[in-house]
Amino acid sequence: MEKLKKIFRDAPADSPVPRELLLEYENPLPTKEPDRNLFITDSAKNFRLTGKKDSAKISVSKLNREFYQLDQISPFDWGIPGKSEEIITVEKLRATIKTKKIKVTEAEAFVPETHILGLHPKVVFPNTKSVKRNRLNRLVTKSANHVTIFGNDDRVNIYPNTYPECCVCRVEVYTKLTSASSWNYQGRGTGFMVGRKILMTSGHMRPQKPYASWMIKVIPAYYDGRSIYGNSFYTYGESYVAYQSDVGNDMMVVKLYDNIGDTTGYFGAKSYNDDWEDMNVWTMTGYPYDKGENRPTYQSSISVVDDDDGDDVKLPDGNSVDSTQIESYADEASGASGSPLYSWFTNGQMYAIGVHHGNETDWELFGSDLHSVASGGDMLPALVIWARNNWGN
Repeated sequence: MEKLKKIFRDAPADSPVPRELLLEYENPLPTKEPDRNLFITDSAKNFRLTGKKDSAKISVSKLNREFYQLDQISPFDWGIPGKSEEIITVEKLRATIKTKKIKVTEAEAFVPETHILGLHPKVVFPNTKSVKRNRLNRLVTKSANHVTIFGNDDRVNIYPNTYPECCVCRVEVYTKLTSASSWNYQGRGTGFMVGRKILMTSGHMRPQKPYASWMIKVIPAYYDGRSIYGNSFYTYGESYVAYQSDVGNDMMVVKLYDNIGDTTGYFGAKSYNDDWEDMNVWTMTGYPYDKGENRPTYQSSISVVDDDDGDDVKLPDGNSVDSTQIESYADEASGASGSPLYSWFTNGQMYAIGVHHGNETDWELFGSDLHSVASGGDMLPALVIWARNNWGN
């Protein structure tokens, strides 16, 4: 943190850092070794026996003497289902919005000393084909999946071993129709760590009813089939609170079973200030289906071109806050939902100002304009602080 403050000391106070300044410096190196015992989460050790036997035995594998196998067990179920959920609907907001309104502007980040700090992350070659472009200067392909590219595709694939990119997670959603059925894959998107055991993602990423139980699997720093921390570094959602009455509040905060943020670090959050409009200082990292199926994509030098007031939102503690629709020309596609829009700040902090929602068309007197849109405003840091205070940080 102090290293970054020295680097940014000549920049304006409490301001996002221009990309040009970041490129003048090498990525600061770690000052501590990570605790590799944390690379195996408790979630990775868990499974549930579904038959009558209540014990499991381990022995040397019959297939390979260097491996082990589970013996004398009934069939088992992988994954850990969630325990509780709360979905804040439009009707709930309208019925309860007459509450105390609060002003929350930021929540601090945790910048780990065990990681390279990502002033400019490591770019890698892509291993997926780009979707064919079929329009003059803007690609908008509508199907079960969508792609929205503004001009040239400015996204690159990266190796997510730098902070904060290691805090960005692949999020997979599953449900069961009955207690006896198998897990049904609903879809996937992106999320990012905002606390020791707290994930932020899009509200529309929540499990879709009907279901008997739900499961949200979270894999930080996903790269070529697993986390860069190892095959056993993943966790599941225990509880969530989801909003989606409009674009400005499309957020879901998830309490996780494991404190993976102790290893990855986590983002801070800050309310967007329209003094930052047209500053090309923002970055978006995520897992869009067209280019980030196996490796995260990274786009920097994004500028916010407009912001619109969203619905007032009631927090779980009864207070209400403003939300904001943050518009940009960030390239995006299905799977990027829940990606952070973020920047280093001159105080050495890393703040997300938005949670990627998708795209939206603004209709005007003489035509229309298509933007990428993120959900933000006071709601983002307020929801993060509520989750940290109530779910532990």
